[in-house]
Amino acid sequence: MLSLAGPLSPCSRQARHLPLWTPGGRRATRPEGNRGGKLSASRLKLSFSTRCSSESSDVSSLTSTSLLSREDWDARHKRRVLQEVAEAGVKLGYCKEDMYANFDVMDTLFLGFSPNMDKMKASEWAEMSMSVNKVMNNVMAIKMHFSELDVKRLLEKNPRIIMKSPSDLERDVEQVKFFLAEAKDIDALIQEVPDLLSPEVTVAVLSTFKRWWPKKDPVEALEEDPDVLRRAQEKDVPLDPVFFDGKAWNAPSHNSKGKLQSWQKYIRKEVYNEKDWDNGAYYNGNNT
Repeated sequence: MLSLAGPLSPCSRQARHLPLWTPGGRRATRPEGNRGGKLSASRLKLSFSTRCSSESSDVSSLTSTSLLSREDWDARHKRRVLQEVAEAGVKLGYCKEDMYANFDVMDTLFLGFSPNMDKMKASEWAEMSMSVNKVMNNVMAIKMHFSELDVKRLLEKNPRIIMKSPSDLERDVEQVKFFLAEAKDIDALIQEVPDLLSPEVTVAVLSTFKRWWPKKDPVEALEEDPDVLRRAQEKDVPLDPVFFDGKAWNAPSHNSKGKLQSWQKYIRKEVYNEKDWDNGAYYNGNNT
């Protein structure tokens, strides 16, 4: 690692390679471009000066870069991201100035907000910037249900939910609230796992947790250690598959004859209008 605090000049290091012969008689490396010939004093001076100038420039550049603060690095990264988004938006026919202006509005409302390119493509972020009124309305709708939720974190971690239609968003939020009704602090839980605002993710997570810990309530297990989802993702451990049958998101385990959880009952009873229950066990009339 290069230390910038010492008195060593980059030129002094080059001086050790200048003589063609060392005092001990061992041949040293000739400068590039003069193999087999003699170096004149003027050429030697020019070569030495050029190398010193080049290394001094490199050190100066490294010094100025290393002194950047974390805020400066974040600002540079944000400018590059916004530029990429703006270029993608121009290809879609959007006005670059309008996109920058709308992102300024979002940055004012959600201090420090920056598009997360891992969650949506540049073209999708460009579309969001041109739908700023829709974004604001959906954010207010979400805050009405989850008043303690950090919306900036939601925008960065699960931005697609902000782009849903108001009716779809309201439907999804109501389902998620019912599925997680037994949570002690649903706002804090969604804060830790913003993807839970998508009902398909919530169903997959609860189904998986029920399989992992069959004797424990899945919502309770999720609240105890929400970070387990991140660790599972890092280890490429998949969640239970879910499917949308035209009415609701469902998981194969929902068809079990065993005792159902409240969130499973909700799907069966409210979505499918099935009311044949016996001590919490579901029967479709054909089961024996």
